[in-house]
Amino acid sequence: MLFEGSLVVEKNVANNDGEVLAVCEAATHLLYAGLAPAKSVFFIDSQTAILALSSNTPTALTQLSAELKLQSSSHMVGLRPYSGSQVMLGSSAMKEPTEAKQGAESTQPEVPLALGRAKSIISTHIDKYTAMIQKTKSFEKPWETLATVSPILRHLKRAEAVARFHPTTGHDLLGVYLHWLGVAANEACPLCGFARMDGDHLLQCTGLVEYPADDIVSRYWEARCQMVKTPSTGVG
Repeated sequence: MLFEGSLVVEKNVANNDGEVLAVCEAATHLLYAGLAPAKSVFFIDSQTAILALSSNTPTALTQLSAELKLQSSSHMVGLRPYSGSQVMLGSSAMKEPTEAKQGAESTQPEVPLALGRAKSIISTHIDKYTAMIQKTKSFEKPWETLATVSPILRHLKRAEAVARFHPTTGHDLLGVYLHWLGVAANEACPLCGFARMDGDHLLQCTGLVEYPADDIVSRYWEARCQMVKTPSTGVG
């Protein structure tokens, strides 16, 4: 006897909850069919679902046996990994009946996708594509480390994005870059007098001690503000 059906799994559930619900639904069909086999074997395509059904959780194997009314010691319920959830009964438990194969190959009904799940899928694909593009474009460039460690976040505020990106490329409007443009007389840091003022120097500049060394965003913009106030340096 072949049972077919479909279930809608709610959002915010574990990945194996669909398989767990499928087994419980198959158990319900078996109960309503009035069958009383000596052995029931559920073939499941998820090892995680098997562990969940075999644990002491509310979806445990004990509850499954109770739902089947198979609490007698003479009955045996087994869970085995398989590519497709199905129930096999009696001596044919280890065989693949033609009906089960047909059911596995049949077209499954479409289940509406929740908005939250759709957003999650789209966001994941965008992140993967963005990471791939960033790694390609950053190859052998100064900002390669930003893209290879993890994808550059797409939703950073502009002030934070500029402070993290520009010092890495060297186009940071700090002393070294301003001297290269011909705007500053030398590369020295006007905040502490150090010989070279670049992005790396901001992490140890004594003129920015009020900000933690790892707070590059605050240090960068504070340095820019102090440079504007310095008569010998102009920053547009």
